[in-house]
Amino acid sequence: MVSDGVRRQVLTAEEIARVDAAVDPATAFSQLWVVKEAMVKAGLGTLTTAGRWPALATPRVRQWSGGTAERTYVGAWLVDR
Repeated sequence: MVSDGVRRQVLTAEEIARVDAAVDPATAFSQLWVVKEAMVKAGLGTLTTAGRWPALATPRVRQWSGGTAERTYVGAWLVDR
């Protein structure tokens, strides 16, 4: 799991609570992280400001996850701004 400092920098307070309440916090964090990473790559923000905007605020986000219990994979991409 990532440090609290990193979580506070890239997640909103609501997202941190969501991660903390998740059955698998590491996967929950990863799912939010990849959405924000896709948003940064699309030019919608920066990692410096990522903790100020909710990852799921963009309605055109598509996400997937898979793998096994030992190794989970997650990804996200933006279909449209």
